[in-house]
Amino acid sequence: MTVHFDDQNNPYQVNGKYIPDLTLSTVPSITANQAMDAAQADFVAKGATLSSIVLVGGPDLVIYALGDSPVLAYQIVIRTRPDNSWKYWIDAQTGAVIRSVSTVCKIAAPTKTGGTSVTLSGT
Repeated sequence: MTVHFDDQNNPYQVNGKYIPDLTLSTVPSITANQAMDAAQADFVAKGATLSSIVLVGGPDLVIYALGDSPVLAYQIVIRTRPDNSWKYWIDAQTGAVIRSVSTVCKIAAPTKTGGTSVTLSGT
């Protein structure tokens, strides 16, 4: 569950997934460093170079509950450049990549006619 607060510390939104009677081990079988190694290996497979990878956030132990069976996971955010940042969830028992998502939001620029934008080159 995530609770969002305004600038006066008043809660204004709650989101997430509540799972009653959750039973799973909260003791990881792999270390945070092993989780980081798994995320880096996957990022390299996507085309990143190992020497350019920078840790932005984590590794943090979380309960990943997007699917039907919640699992203990490490959440890690890594990047090579500001426009190439990825969030990873690594299974804290097996070391497998559960999910990876680009955290860079991209949107086409608006046009006067509402149509598709085009990239212009030149001066």
